[in-house]
Amino acid sequence: MSTPKNAETVSHDGENLRAIFNVFDPSEKGCVPADRIGNIIRAAGEYPTEATANELIARYRAAGDEINFDQFLSAMAEVRQKHKKPSKTEIEAAFRVFGTSPYITVSELKKTLTQFGEKLSDDEIDRLVALVGTTEDGRIDKNEMANRLTS
Repeated sequence: MSTPKNAETVSHDGENLRAIFNVFDPSEKGCVPADRIGNIIRAAGEYPTEATANELIARYRAAGDEINFDQFLSAMAEVRQKHKKPSKTEIEAAFRVFGTSPYITVSELKKTLTQFGEKLSDDEIDRLVALVGTTEDGRIDKNEMANRLTS
């Protein structure tokens, strides 16, 4: 299920959230399939993990196969609360596990992100590395990564 292109850049205010919801409700029933909740939330600019999206889908499926706009707003609020953007200080503290060097190798980052906490996929890590960029010798500047993740 792909995200509609015209919904990707819409801001978070209520009117625009309604517009995003409506993109996924072309029949104008006021409800959308519960299994689309992750796509709708991503179209609204939030990026829940697959685990969070699957948790929401399971919860709303248990209540019925569809969700309405108010349920979507509740899910958005939950995702925003659960997935707050970390501060630069928090990211820098997490990097301390890699030592005092200002750089980390892509393989070190990949190993950590695939083995600890909520595991990221190789594709998610590749996108993260592409966002941050690497030095000529293939290392990641930890300060640059912290700046990119908090901007």
